[in-house]
Amino acid sequence: MTKLKSILALLLCLLLFAAAALASNENGQGNNDQGGSTGLQGPAGPQGPAGPQGPAGPQGPAGPKGDTGAVGPQGPIGPKGDTGAVGAQGPAGVKGDTGATGATGATGAKGDKGDQGAQGPVGPMGPAGPQGATGAVGPQGLAGPQGLKGDTGATGAQGPKGDTGAAGAQGIAGPKGDTGATGAAGATGAKGDKGDTGATGAQGPKGDTGAAGAQGVAGPKGDTGATGATGATGLQGPVGPMGGLGIATTASVVDVIPGTGFQIPAGTLTTRANVGNFALPQGNYAFTGYVDLQPTLPLPQQYTCALKDIGDAITLDASPTILGTSVRLTLSGVFAAPFATQLQLSCGSDSPALLIKAHLNLIQVDHLLPAITVTAGN
Repeated sequence: MTKLKSILALLLCLLLFAAAALASNENGQGNNDQGGSTGLQGPAGPQGPAGPQGPAGPQGPAGPKGDTGAVGPQGPIGPKGDTGAVGAQGPAGVKGDTGATGATGATGAKGDKGDQGAQGPVGPMGPAGPQGATGAVGPQGLAGPQGLKGDTGATGAQGPKGDTGAAGAQGIAGPKGDTGATGAAGATGAKGDKGDTGATGAQGPKGDTGAAGAQGVAGPKGDTGATGATGATGLQGPVGPMGGLGIATTASVVDVIPGTGFQIPAGTLTTRANVGNFALPQGNYAFTGYVDLQPTLPLPQQYTCALKDIGDAITLDASPTILGTSVRLTLSGVFAAPFATQLQLSCGSDSPALLIKAHLNLIQVDHLLPAITVTAGN
């Protein structure tokens, strides 16, 4: 709008300038008629000042839109005019009609009900296996067939879309017309009924358990793993206890029984009386034994016994002196006999005593370790 006003003002100025030039030309021709020659064209006068802005006219009614005219030549840029007043707002366009609602589609027909499945036959009973062996499992009874599924009802037709409201006459940006209502969707057809499930056939009886399979053959032995590296030598441990006896090669048992009227005389605690002698071959020996003694009178008395190597004249073991009535004295030890020798069992008492029995176990071994002496408390 502002650009159009500027163009109109420029055209008005050009028209005024042309009229002034025409009047001046006519005055010049009059002077020539009076006797003078035609004078030279004077220079163009300066640009006149822009006229005052006229008041804005009233808003006319909107006329029909004419064809677009040809673009005129570019005129000189005139001074910017004042902004014209805003014209009055045109009337609002007529609101378009709402489209009619589409008709509801017809409801689809209900599907037929499926037929019921036939009863499955009962599976035959598996044969009984022989006594002891387990029979095979009987076959499973067949299941009845599945009933047919009912057809799904057809979907109702979609209602036609409502017509779009007619566009209002072009005004000055009238308010937006309401959107036409959407036609209602056709109703969904009813779902057909599901056919009944056929009855399950009866299960056949369980057959006897089959016999266990034979034991599979053992697999081959795996290869021996590689020998690990030798570990570092550990620290020297403390000295262990004394080792046991060597492997026995010969064992002997000596039983001494009292002869008729044999007694251990009184006063023999220091010089024991001989009870019995027996010979041994060369070798290393370990022995254990016991001697049962009792008094001649029912009074307590003292007893002692010893085992002596007669060949070397050494006492192998001697029991302590014990006070009592009926007692058992024990003897034990080890010794080496470089040659064949004889052992002597002797006992003593402060009063006459009776020998009930003496028993010795002698075991010949491969070798003997040196004796170890330990101080009490260490």
